[in-house]
Amino acid sequence: MQKRNPAGALVVLGGAALATAIAAILAARPARAAPEDETG
Repeated sequence: MQKRNPAGALVVLGGAALATAIAAILAARPARAAPEDETG
């Protein structure tokens, strides 16, 4: 019976880090790449 799973914690932390990085990239990309895409 394991109370703590270091591997599971790493997966969760890794997933959170990836999600944060992807969100930051997606938030920065449209602003610089194609601002006209949102304005129409």
